Amino acid sequence: MAIAINKINIAEVAGKLTQPYSMLELAQLRDFVVRLGIYQGAIPWHKHMDVDELFFVQKEEILLESEWGNNILGVGDMAVIPKGIRHRSSSIHWSVVLQFLRKSMGARTDGERRVLAGDDGYQVRKLNVVKQAQLIAEPFSPIQVASVDDSFVAIALYEGEGPWEKYEKSDKVFLLWEGEITLEIGKTSMPISAGEILSLPRGIMHRFVSSARSIAVLFSKKE
Repeated sequence: MAIAINKINIAEVAGKLTQPYSMLELAQLRDFVVRLGIYQGAIPWHKHMDVDELFFVQKEEILLESEWGNNILGVGDMAVIPKGIRHRSSSIHWSVVLQFLRKSMGARTDGERRVLAGDDGYQVRKLNVVKQAQLIAEPFSPIQVASVDDSFVAIALYEGEGPWEKYEKSDKVFLLWEGEITLEIGKTSMPISAGEILSLPRGIMHRFVSSARSIAVLFSKKE
């Protein structure tokens, strides 16, 4: 039986959005969502008492201000605003940003909220995809770089033929950041280019093959 994998080009989707701070969902991971938005201008200060929120810039740059520090995020930069932290985002450019956050409260299991920021010395810090990839010692060995509630974001480096594997407990959302790669599922192969995102269901045997160094970002539930 053929397995349908829906591949989405981020730039093409962004080109369909015509209003600042308009959003489209690209992928869902149980009760989490990866969505794409256009940032231009500024939104008011606000906070989410129940959910962490990850910002990941795809085009141009944004200013991310918060009670725990300010960051300018450029292309390839990401940062997590923890729950309960007042923040706002702004941009003078027509910026394209991915967000990763919990969509539904119905499936919550941690029961955690943060009403006040508190003073525990934490600072919001930004991470760069390419710089994090330089820390990977071996291809096909992803490293976790950020937590978003009970999910995480990892960076993976691909070069050559990877091992056959399957995700046992959770789907994963896969975004190719740099390079070209081929996804093999049985006798079926799918080319993936930089800037394309797709969901990989659990229980599907697959492998990645890349003739040159490629970098990917993985969104997954903690297992």
